[in-house]
Amino acid sequence: MEPSTARNMYAELKARMSHSGSQEDRCGEAWYVGSLMVFQDLAFHIITQPLKKKKKKKRKRKKKKKKRNRKKWKKKSTANNNNNKKKKKKKKKKKKKKMKRKKRKKRKKKKCTANNNNNKKKKKKKKKKKKKMMKRKKKKCTANNNNNKKKKKKKKKKKRKQKKKKRKKKKRKRKKKKKKKRKRKKKSTANNNNNNRGQKRKTRGNLQQNLKMDDKPSNENEDASNLAGHIVMEAIQANIISEIQGIRSDMKKELGETVGLLKKELVDFRLEVNQKLNSIGSDLKEVTGRVEETERRVAEMEEWSTEAKQVLSHVLELQENTQAQLTELEARSRRNNIRIHGIAEGAEGDNMEEFLEKFITTELSPLNTTLGLQRCHRSLGPKPPQGSNPRSIVVCFQEYKTKELVLRSAWKKKEIHHGGKRVFFEQDYPPEILRKRKAFSTIRKALKEKGLRFQTLYPAKLRVFFDDGPAIYNNASEAREDLRKRGMDSLDVEVPERGTLATRMKQLSWEIAGGTSRRHREARLMHIQEKLKGFRHRSDTTQELPNVTD
Repeated sequence: MEPSTARNMYAELKARMSHSGSQEDRCGEAWYVGSLMVFQDLAFHIITQPLKKKKKKKRKRKKKKKKRNRKKWKKKSTANNNNNKKKKKKKKKKKKKKMKRKKRKKRKKKKCTANNNNNKKKKKKKKKKKKKMMKRKKKKCTANNNNNKKKKKKKKKKKRKQKKKKRKKKKRKRKKKKKKKRKRKKKSTANNNNNNRGQKRKTRGNLQQNLKMDDKPSNENEDASNLAGHIVMEAIQANIISEIQGIRSDMKKELGETVGLLKKELVDFRLEVNQKLNSIGSDLKEVTGRVEETERRVAEMEEWSTEAKQVLSHVLELQENTQAQLTELEARSRRNNIRIHGIAEGAEGDNMEEFLEKFITTELSPLNTTLGLQRCHRSLGPKPPQGSNPRSIVVCFQEYKTKELVLRSAWKKKEIHHGGKRVFFEQDYPPEILRKRKAFSTIRKALKEKGLRFQTLYPAKLRVFFDDGPAIYNNASEAREDLRKRGMDSLDVEVPERGTLATRMKQLSWEIAGGTSRRHREARLMHIQEKLKGFRHRSDTTQELPNVTD
């Protein structure tokens, strides 16, 4: 409600009271008097509201002004700091330029001076003097710096104390101003309240005077008017109480309905959550069962794979041993054989034995013994085309001594020719030993270039005679490494030899940490032998596997 409307209502009521003529009308209009007082209180409340709004606006304006002032002060401080930084940079640049000029002058002096030795001595003396002077200056400077630092600290403390005092004074002034404002506001509000009360009293007094001036009622009429006023006020109170009770009952009903709905929703939510949790639990049980099955199967597969690898590695070891035995037997069977390279195809004619006996007796030194050739032929294979290297001739002697005698006599002579081509005598080795010996070919060439003496030993070893003493190498890779350490970097880089299948299987397979006992190994070997028996054919079940030891 606005203050203008309240004032209009007050004026209308006052006019009615003044124009009413009879006493009955005046008694009936007592209710209007009470309502007039209520409207007057409302008008006072409505008039004070805009004053409060104005005060709030003033406070907001003051806060904005303070913020603006703070921003301006910060900008000024930042500008001063930037200017100081620029001045410091300029000073540093000037100092650097001066130092550069001094250094240039010193360099020019160094170039122009003669007798550098004398100058150096002088410089050393000067440096010593400078060091002494610098030490003395440093001691003085340190003392002065310490005094200066103490003075600066004292000055800073004084400044801080002064600032604190100023701040406290400002706070006190602000508090005093606020107290004064509050007192003024209280006085103004009290004066307004007193004025309003005085106006109310005046209105009541004026109404009573008007009633007396028009007609002096009797005591009975006054009692009736007072009763009517009390009755009106009681009726208003009863209406207000009934309305409050109705509002209270409505609120209780609404709250009851909302609480009931919330309870139903919570119950439904609990049921849904329990159902979902039950379904999740069942799914987890199924998943755990499947995981356990997969783990069991994986464990079985791992055990089987380890056993299979052990069996396979054992079989490969047996195969390597048998292969080594076979190569040894083959080498022993070829002990009485010789290979001759460089004789052209068809030079032997129809009879190979006669041709070889004539060739060996004529080319080599006279032999006191008979050759005793058991067998001689070309190496197995197709006949090569014209212009290509001929096939080697394999010669088998009856006795080992004659074979060695022929070889030594051929190696002593060194160069033997037939048909304008050089002929070579060599021992007959199996193909595996030849492959191992061929790996030393690049090393032999390098040793020949260096002039070092070497010797190839049986089956595939290299002996090199150094100044320190002879060295024997079992593999080509071992020889390369040692020769490179000795300074022979001209050797060709080759791919390292891969190990056998058995060694590779051991590298790939898992082993127990810390090793195993002898009993455990024997039991494992027995287990492997039993498994290998299962793989054999039925006809071979009666035979037993050979006993294998580590």
